[in-house]
Amino acid sequence: MPQLAFMVLMLVVVLVGMLLMTQILNFEPLGIGMWRLFFLVMLVGVGAFLLKFALLPILVCVLVLLKRLVFLGLAIVMVLIATIFVLRLVFMKLANRNARPHRRNEDL
Repeated sequence: MPQLAFMVLMLVVVLVGMLLMTQILNFEPLGIGMWRLFFLVMLVGVGAFLLKFALLPILVCVLVLLKRLVFLGLAIVMVLIATIFVLRLVFMKLANRNARPHRRNEDL
């Protein structure tokens, strides 16, 4: 995973260098964009730190609820599979019983 991040960052550096050399991108907008990105990352970090104490209990409750829902869904699927299997066996028994030819005193 660190190698992938390194490769992506190197690709970004190479692309930005190519854009600067061909003068498609100027230093001034690039600098403004970098400062905005820096402040945005800092703001998100501070916000996440401050809201962590409020959001953590909510996220834990949501995860517990999702765990219960997954377990309930799995139980419902298992019951449905068992019911379909039993009904299939019952219908096959009924079909086999009705498909047998009746022998009427042929031995006599």
